[in-house]
Amino acid sequence: MKIRTSQAINFAIMLLCFTILNSQKANSQTTDSLSQGFLQFQLIGGLGVYYIGDLTPTSYFRIGADLSLNHSNQSGDSLGYSNYSLSPPNVTSTGQPEHTSNSYSFSLSALHIQKLVTYKQTFTYCGIGPMASYSWNRSTNNITISYSQYSSNSEDENTTKISAVGPFVMVGVRSLLVERVSISAEIGFSALYQWTTQSNSNSFTYNGSSGSSYTNNSYTNNTGGISHLEGWNISLYPIRIGLIIEV
Repeated sequence: MKIRTSQAINFAIMLLCFTILNSQKANSQTTDSLSQGFLQFQLIGGLGVYYIGDLTPTSYFRIGADLSLNHSNQSGDSLGYSNYSLSPPNVTSTGQPEHTSNSYSFSLSALHIQKLVTYKQTFTYCGIGPMASYSWNRSTNNITISYSQYSSNSEDENTTKISAVGPFVMVGVRSLLVERVSISAEIGFSALYQWTTQSNSNSFTYNGSSGSSYTNNSYTNNTGGISHLEGWNISLYPIRIGLIIEV
């Protein structure tokens, strides 16, 4: 009887220890699952990097930045002609056109994300939150034209700067690829109030004769201006595909 009682006590102690350890393990797993973070990289349809953190088992927060860059530099040649009823009957000219364009845009967003429908390792979600963005664009067009009587050079420069702030809404789907790595696809909508500054300048230089009574005539003409605009801009963003990695 004493042996059975001792065995029962030992079994109860072992069961209590096992229960305590399992409870601690379960609590640890729950805490980890709620505090784990993810990094999301948008790769197709735009570049973006976000950090995702858990709020509840079905909701998250996401903060991050989007960036786009563009550079274009083109040059070539052109051939023009003019027909006159008086002599000379035909005039041809050659030109060297050049076009350069540089632009970038940068935005920050902070979203509250809610799970919608879950099926196996895939679920849909939606998010809403504020967004702030800034973009800058500068383009120049330069062309030099020459023939026997004169040469001219024309250069146009246009610059646009846009600052904007407003709400951003998106809907997406996320599916597990391999352990700790998921693929995502999202489409977004924004309604941003923006402030735009546009400036332009033009320089035209002429060298040559401008008629039978003028020789070695040359002049330069410079024009330009600046304007300010503001108002709402509503945009539907294309589908963006990225990877989500657990960290």
